[in-house]
Amino acid sequence: MKQFRALCASLLAASLVACGGGNDAPPTVSTINVSSGNNQTAVAGAKVADPIVLTLVDAGGAPVANTSASATVASGGGSLGTASYTSDSSGKITISTWTLGTTVGDQTLSVTSGAAKATVAAKATAGAAAKITPLPDNVSTGNIGASIAAPGVTVTDANNNPVANATVTFSVAANNGVLSGATATTNVSGVARVPGWTLGPLVGTQKLTAKVGTSASLDISVNATLAAGCVTQPVVIGLPVNGEWTSTDCSSTTTPVGHYDEYSLTLATPANFRAKVTGANGRKLRIFDATGRVVGEMPSDAFAPAAVNPLEIQYALPAGQFKLRVYAPDAATLGAYTLSLTDDFSNAITDAATCRPVIFATFGASVTQTLKKGNCSFMGDNEDRYILLLQTGETVKITLTSTAMSPYLLLRDDRTPTSPVVASDRRTAPGTATLTYTATFSDFHEIIVTSNTFVEEGSYTITVSKP
Repeated sequence: MKQFRALCASLLAASLVACGGGNDAPPTVSTINVSSGNNQTAVAGAKVADPIVLTLVDAGGAPVANTSASATVASGGGSLGTASYTSDSSGKITISTWTLGTTVGDQTLSVTSGAAKATVAAKATAGAAAKITPLPDNVSTGNIGASIAAPGVTVTDANNNPVANATVTFSVAANNGVLSGATATTNVSGVARVPGWTLGPLVGTQKLTAKVGTSASLDISVNATLAAGCVTQPVVIGLPVNGEWTSTDCSSTTTPVGHYDEYSLTLATPANFRAKVTGANGRKLRIFDATGRVVGEMPSDAFAPAAVNPLEIQYALPAGQFKLRVYAPDAATLGAYTLSLTDDFSNAITDAATCRPVIFATFGASVTQTLKKGNCSFMGDNEDRYILLLQTGETVKITLTSTAMSPYLLLRDDRTPTSPVVASDRRTAPGTATLTYTATFSDFHEIIVTSNTFVEEGSYTITVSKP
């Protein structure tokens, strides 16, 4: 009987299994495989370009369908639009809403389903250059004409990440100096420095402009000052200089004796200009060419007595390099002065008593002016005068051309009040008068421009050259 009951129980259990009466457990996700979209590179703060596809599989490697999974940002500070997913019939889930964080570097997602876990990686890179900021070590002051420690900028994207390999263009305005290079490339820290900046002649704020692309721009400012001591500093036509004679200035023990400041003047093209110097009575101005030859200086007291203030002289110079020296009246005089070079050049006499302003010319100079009745004359009613400094043995060629009058050209020895004529050419009709002369002494020579009748008026051009 017991054996019959055991047999019946076994048959019943087999019958229940055969009829589906057991409890089947769902498949378990053992592994999450990253099928595609891993290790992408994208701009920080932007979405990755390709969707990320992951496959849920069981222990036997079969895909697990209709199973939930979740995703979270593990590092980098990005965001996901959706955190929960369900696998499709192939066991796949797709993540297409990953926005990277705003900091460059490696970033990760963590995807889990039950105990299974996978990590998805991406690299965030800097975006386009959007901002420029000055470097903290940029200098704020410097002397005009001096080279300063190379200032620089940091270039970042919209999220303040440094941008490498960006081209920064540097430029300066007129009188704000010279750059030794116009561009620089940012390093891995987003830093670019101007190759070199020599400050210009402008006293006060000088600016360097740095640009990246068409929008990001920054001005770097330096307060430019006059240097102390015996230093040659630049000057240009159009910018006044407020200088000062001090005990540390350059000093001369030969005539003229006293303190002086020296300035460099670079003329890219010939220039005719007016110079004014204020300061203690008796101040002097000398101009030297690149060889050290004096081409203009304070003339005799008859034309510019010590009491004249400002001292006003005009110059006709060729292109080239020149040095200007502003002398104190004597070795004991110190104090402030101003030097101003302007382009309001004119042969019009402004002071009949002293026939000022005096005009200095030199080799290579050319002046076009109009002869007309003036307030100062030695030869007749109409006369223009130019001072020429010659050295013994130098030969000069002077031409005077006019289509409006009959030119009369004279060269005089200007060492004495009588000023005897040493060479001349007089024409009775419009055209060109020419004279060539070899100096027998080193000193002032005076060029007289007038007309054959002394009363004709009209435009003319005078040139001074070496034959």
